[in-house]
Amino acid sequence: MVINGSGRKGRTFELLKNIAEKLPHDVEYIHLKEYDIKDCLGCKVCIKKFLRY
Repeated sequence: MVINGSGRKGRTFELLKNIAEKLPHDVEYIHLKEYDIKDCLGCKVCIKKFLRY
């Protein structure tokens, strides 16, 4: 799995692709820009959910 955290598919993506091509495995690319990831609001809801389990 290759995770591209860059906002564009530019040089960082090319570097990741070059490295992945040398691996003896199939590679899945994940581009974080394609996901709707919200910034942390500091509400601590995630911590409260975690502590319930």
